[in-house]
Amino acid sequence: MFQLSGLSFRYPDMDKSVLKQLHLSIGEGEFILLTGPSGCGKTTLLRLLTYVLRPNGTLAGEIFYKNQPIHLWSDKELTEEIGFISQYPEEQMVMPTVMQELVFGLENHGLSTAEMRKRVAELGHYFKIEDLLNKKTNALSGGEQQLVHLLSVLLLRPKVLILDEPTSQLDPVHATLVFQMLEQLHHDLGMTIIIAEHRYATLLRMCDRVFMLDEGTVCFTGNSREFLYQLAQSQDLRYDAYLPDIAHLYIKKTKQPVNNDIPLTVNEGRVWLKRVLPMGRRLQKPKQQIKQTEQIVSLNDVTFYHSKNEPSILNRLSLTVYKGDFYAIIGGNASGKTTLIEICLGIKKPKRGRLELFQQQLNKKTLERIGYLPQQPQAFFMYDTVEKEMQSMLNNNNEEIMIQMAKHFHIEHLLHQHPFDCSYGEMQRIVLACLLLRQPDLLFLDEPTKGLDPFAKDELGRYLTALHKKGLTIVMVSHDIDFVAQYSERVGLLFDGEITADGATKTILQDNSFYTTDINRAARGTALSHVLTVEEALQAWPEK
Repeated sequence: MFQLSGLSFRYPDMDKSVLKQLHLSIGEGEFILLTGPSGCGKTTLLRLLTYVLRPNGTLAGEIFYKNQPIHLWSDKELTEEIGFISQYPEEQMVMPTVMQELVFGLENHGLSTAEMRKRVAELGHYFKIEDLLNKKTNALSGGEQQLVHLLSVLLLRPKVLILDEPTSQLDPVHATLVFQMLEQLHHDLGMTIIIAEHRYATLLRMCDRVFMLDEGTVCFTGNSREFLYQLAQSQDLRYDAYLPDIAHLYIKKTKQPVNNDIPLTVNEGRVWLKRVLPMGRRLQKPKQQIKQTEQIVSLNDVTFYHSKNEPSILNRLSLTVYKGDFYAIIGGNASGKTTLIEICLGIKKPKRGRLELFQQQLNKKTLERIGYLPQQPQAFFMYDTVEKEMQSMLNNNNEEIMIQMAKHFHIEHLLHQHPFDCSYGEMQRIVLACLLLRQPDLLFLDEPTKGLDPFAKDELGRYLTALHKKGLTIVMVSHDIDFVAQYSERVGLLFDGEITADGATKTILQDNSFYTTDINRAARGTALSHVLTVEEALQAWPEK
């Protein structure tokens, strides 16, 4: 289907090439997983494969599509053949309502009204989005935007589907649904699928081959187990972070790991753990006391809705965050998590209820003590270089602190680059570095791991933990349950407009079906039934 011969690419005003002499082929009907560190060239490669969406820069080498140089295909032919799902769904929305957005591409391709209605009905029923069809596109949550974007592309029935971080804004339930849909498209329709994804543990059992990019070249490739075995044998400790938790635990606790025995799924992990570990009795959930200190965030009976004719997004919600908390808010798409943060920041005003920050009503001085990472980091930037962005955040004009922060977040090589020329993960790190230069007392994070590779995510977690230990209060919205389990201390589950469960992280997440970790699901019925993370499993592993 695709053949790359000596493919290299360099962006304007950059000294180094993003892609360097790539030679690879992708067969018709293959399911390809593409992974690697943020900024390694994944998005660039995917856009070059569409060709219609190729970025500006210097291209060398050849891309063949169906044995023909891709530049010989017309744009119309390529848009009919190749569908592309961006990691920025909000940038793809062009129509005011969901229904209009879905049929926009179909109308441009000249389909009849009857055919359009049939296609929308078929996919709409599958994804259960009937309640979204008449909704305004600017009122959709990030996860809903991604689902609508995916559906609008699938309605065109492309031969190849290219996806760039399609689940970055989806909760665990909807992410699983998307992956299952991709598997069905692959098996039932023989569709060629090429997906770049950091949350790829579920995809490993589905894909035919994995390509891992690093510094513009393919560093590891093979089927899923071959890929994981290569990671395990690597001497570069960065790659440990790319091992899914169950595979990581198997490799750490098996004297001589066997390629074909590496568990890829929760069920395979459970079979292995029950074989090597003693049975464990069902443990009661630990009762951990919440340390109640000074109230930093207090919401009482807060209600919010867009209009009186629509259901309330938040419904008499009450929540208290104490000084020194690392509090995570989890819940499904469109449950109101981002709205909750926006109310705390004064971006949206509640229709009823009371909000206090630092035990006083919201005002200019309280806002100066707050840092906020929005779900779309592009909205943060105001200057034409990363260096200027960081300089604007310095309170004491001490540029040495800025350089140290840039090095800590591995963005020093980006200082003279325009923020919009950076990858999504790089933009996330730039915003976080800028926010922390202001030394806030309270930090709000809306999906902070979205777009981050596993190594960068671990680094972010360690850095947030260090800040938290120094007294920073952190409130985080996240779909990344593994990250929540490893780093947060308290969790609130937002459902039906209110916090329905609130407590210590282990208390809330243990024994759930979806809002828990793969390790916890796999270890049930063994001596490790209580653990949530690989680190906990390694520490609790029974000695022989």
